[in-house]
Amino acid sequence: MKRSNKPVYKTRIFWASILFAQFILFQILQRIPQAVSLFTAFFQRQKGLHQQLFGGVPFSVGDVLYILIILAGMALLYKSFSSKKALRSLLILINFVFFFYQIFWGMMYFRPPLDSRLPSTTVELDNLKDYAYKYLRLATAARARVAEDNDGVFRISDPELKKHIVDNQRNLPAPFNDNLTNKVVSVKESLYSGILSQTGILGYYNPFTAEAQFNKHLPHSFVPATIAHEAAHQLGYAREQEASFIGFLNALQSDNPDLQYSNYLFVLKNLLANIKRHDKDFVKNFMDSFPPALHRDINAEQRFVDENRSWLAAVLSVTNNLFLKINGQEGSVTYNHFVRLLDAYEKQKRLHPKMQSKKHK
Repeated sequence: MKRSNKPVYKTRIFWASILFAQFILFQILQRIPQAVSLFTAFFQRQKGLHQQLFGGVPFSVGDVLYILIILAGMALLYKSFSSKKALRSLLILINFVFFFYQIFWGMMYFRPPLDSRLPSTTVELDNLKDYAYKYLRLATAARARVAEDNDGVFRISDPELKKHIVDNQRNLPAPFNDNLTNKVVSVKESLYSGILSQTGILGYYNPFTAEAQFNKHLPHSFVPATIAHEAAHQLGYAREQEASFIGFLNALQSDNPDLQYSNYLFVLKNLLANIKRHDKDFVKNFMDSFPPALHRDINAEQRFVDENRSWLAAVLSVTNNLFLKINGQEGSVTYNHFVRLLDAYEKQKRLHPKMQSKKHK
């Protein structure tokens, strides 16, 4: 007698329906402020627990988990061509990954944006040019206090940099200090650093283990700003440009020259990228005025990008751009949101001097 495939078929339909129902459910929940607040509170709890569990492990547990999930998914996908049970198992795996991603992290993209904590302003080109001069001065001053390698390129000298960045989050100015700080330093070198270099990805946050990863092969001028950015994700700032802004505020409240210089250089490059769309001559003349040390560091960054340029970067840029837009963010090709936040913050500091950095009044 031939065995019926109806039970297996029905379970496949069941798990496919559950996946669709999950998608609809989270689409609804992300539009309900009370639900988003509930998930935010849950995020802080689960993040703390995961950091306690995985923070002390010397390698990235999340990276290993990703490998296992990818291998299991590929094996089940391959088997699904000849086995209906394998397809059912693949659907179950996708359901679980999607569910835990959403409750651990996905809903955090729909928290009230940081714009709501700052005055609504119109970004003016002249203001951006003024900021460029300001952050060039700050970057130059910080650069004079950092170490160099034998080629005269910036080198991180603080072995406790990761701890400093995480601990310094307690000093974030109001109204950006309402999130629970990270009590455990869970910032690690990515096991995929070689691949990241080919993709243009500097770092990432793992929502399943609450670890922050960064590319260990990066030029040092990228590293402190990247760690501050990923540590901001650990606070619950999911949107990319908002995480960069929180990382920048971290540097403003710090006296660590490595962290300061990396972030001021990041801000400067973002400002010039925006100004260039409107006044290319200004940017050219402005960059000609850079001190030699900044030129050496920027050239080292460009060499790294050129040496690791590949088709993967183009593919990842498109997919990441789509991912950001799905989650209600600007695409990765623009820095406008960061600059708007910077502009609003600078203007609010003028109205409320207590907001400004203790280090740079």
